[in-house]
Amino acid sequence: GGELITQHHALISGTIGSGKSTLLHTIIMSILLRYSPEDVQIYLLDFKRGVEFKLYADSKLPNFRVISLDTEPEFGLAVLKYLEQEQAERAQEFHDKNCDNIERYNEIAEADLNDDIYKIPRIVVIIDEFHEMFSNADSAIAKESERLLEQIIRQGRAMGIHVILASQTLPDNLSRIYGQIMNRVALQSTADSAQYILDANNEAVATLVNVDPGRGVFNDGGGNRDANHPFRVGFFTDKEQKELLGRIKQQQDVCEQEGMFAEMEVTKPRLLLSTIQDDSDNPLNNFVENGEIPRRLAFGCPLYLGEEISMVNEFAVALTARRAQNLLILGSDYKRASLLYGFSAMSILFNAFCRSGNKRLPDRPVITFFDFGKAATTGRRLSKNNIDIMNELAARFPQAIRIFGKNSLMDGIDILTREYETNQGSFENHYVIFAGLNRARRLLDNDHAYSMPPKKMFENLVKNGPEKGYNYIIWANEPSSFCSFYGDLIPEFDYRLVYDLKEEEYEQVVKSSAMDTSYNNNVISYNPDEDNKKVRIYSMPLIGWFLKFMDRLEGDTSVAAGEEWEEEESYGGYGEFGDDY
Repeated sequence: GGELITQHHALISGTIGSGKSTLLHTIIMSILLRYSPEDVQIYLLDFKRGVEFKLYADSKLPNFRVISLDTEPEFGLAVLKYLEQEQAERAQEFHDKNCDNIERYNEIAEADLNDDIYKIPRIVVIIDEFHEMFSNADSAIAKESERLLEQIIRQGRAMGIHVILASQTLPDNLSRIYGQIMNRVALQSTADSAQYILDANNEAVATLVNVDPGRGVFNDGGGNRDANHPFRVGFFTDKEQKELLGRIKQQQDVCEQEGMFAEMEVTKPRLLLSTIQDDSDNPLNNFVENGEIPRRLAFGCPLYLGEEISMVNEFAVALTARRAQNLLILGSDYKRASLLYGFSAMSILFNAFCRSGNKRLPDRPVITFFDFGKAATTGRRLSKNNIDIMNELAARFPQAIRIFGKNSLMDGIDILTREYETNQGSFENHYVIFAGLNRARRLLDNDHAYSMPPKKMFENLVKNGPEKGYNYIIWANEPSSFCSFYGDLIPEFDYRLVYDLKEEEYEQVVKSSAMDTSYNNNVISYNPDEDNKKVRIYSMPLIGWFLKFMDRLEGDTSVAAGEEWEEEESYGGYGEFGDDY
């Protein structure tokens, strides 16, 4: 409130357990209860690693434009860049209509009888633990984020963009930004943090160290001692909050059906999530939760691997029957690689299931798996913290996945070569997953026992296979070795997902300088037709969700996702699939 430019944003500080998250929930719910989507749009960024605000993603309310859980600095920067563009477009629109703020613009829109212009919503940007965006103060991302955030706060009032920053700790290098925010909320906190919120000579600073959780000081004078307003955070239970969200959604659905939102473009919020079971738009998740399959099947075989760290998710891998339609995974971290080729295998089986006609997996191999990843353990047990996706899929669907290892490598190469050359036993849409290529030393063997060097045989398969429907997904676990021995093969991969490479390796594989992929499950995606993208791949799925996925592929819907399961029950190892296990 107020007419001063500095009274349209808020700064909140409080330690863990102080009531900061509860206060943010109260603010969000107050907005949702009072304003329609055409009045207010919310951008919610949570830099904590948790699910504090996941219920808003589940609510599917059009009030939310962005919901990001476990946010990372690069996505925060992407949102700020988007807001900068939005701010510039609004400024131009206001200039064209000869007005200088959102209030006047919307007055003109409401009085317009010809519907030439429409009201524009206010934007509320809520960033929890915003200090994480500036954890590396010297990085280009942090510096650009600081510049944009200060610009948005300085100019946002007139444009109808309001910012709420909340954090346990307040970086001292952002004092210029704090100075632009008059509304301050100080909850239980240390004296050092409290002095960023309230003036050092404000007697309330000392009272915040031992104050009860949920109690604090609201100050609308930039920390001035004369502007203190003691308060207690409003609280309602999770059940009450979910019920309220459900009622709001029902009411908004009615309004939308009656055309009350006709003047605004109702778009789905941009959700950036870490787990596939939280992504309600993901076909694999819809298959698990509801047994749904896409009404219109996508061209080729889409691989559902993760999301682009951007305001617009344009990341896609769809393998088709064309040369170079292969996927290269390059990086030494086994965890990321196993997730990538594991989710690839799940996507392939799902695609085969959808295309089968009788909604069952074909009774023939769909995947050939060369396993040179971590040493497999026969009879490995499924546990909450240990899902080997490929192992479990292979044990459950032996007819769909055939496996070769170190002692049967050349048998697999010979079978693939024979199928390609003679078309005997060739399969429509067959996929070869090769995990740990650099450990397959026999491919580099120059023994004259082979009519053609094994490496040459393998390279021919990768080059020629896609045109006959044999697409290759290869994880090379030693980037430098791969570039040395298989560098000539790199152009045969239209899709490349790489991480933690050396500078020269990035230049060779993705045609750009190094990008940071250390955060979470990040990889860099390369496609010759697009700019490089940074992608967050999905984390390991929940055990109940994964079991339900396999049940769905068998046509069994008796087990609900997330249902209790026996940890001691063995779901098998490879057993009969190969002589190496």
